[in-house]
Amino acid sequence: MRVQEVIDGDTIELDDGQRVRMIGVDAPETGRPGADEATQFVKGKAQGKEVWLESDGADKDNFGRFRRYVWLQRLSPKPDENQICRYMLNALLISSGHAKATGEHKYAALFERL
Repeated sequence: MRVQEVIDGDTIELDDGQRVRMIGVDAPETGRPGADEATQFVKGKAQGKEVWLESDGADKDNFGRFRRYVWLQRLSPKPDENQICRYMLNALLISSGHAKATGEHKYAALFERL
């Protein structure tokens, strides 16, 4: 699937119309300090590019968006920490300072260390 549009720093829309909210990250809301920078960061990494999605826990959020980890490269079923930090957009948002780690999920301990 390709990213058709970046909605904000933690939400994208795919070429099939699905909206995806990235698991475990909280980027500033539109209009808040840092929101434009987070959105531009995601655009630079993913706009128009193919991505791979990984689910974890609840399939959708309260707004009907799919909850997923967004990968910039297809990886093995059990990626190591280095691969997560290099190729998972969720982790890149946190390590770059554009979002905060949030919630309980399978990568929560790593996200907190970033």
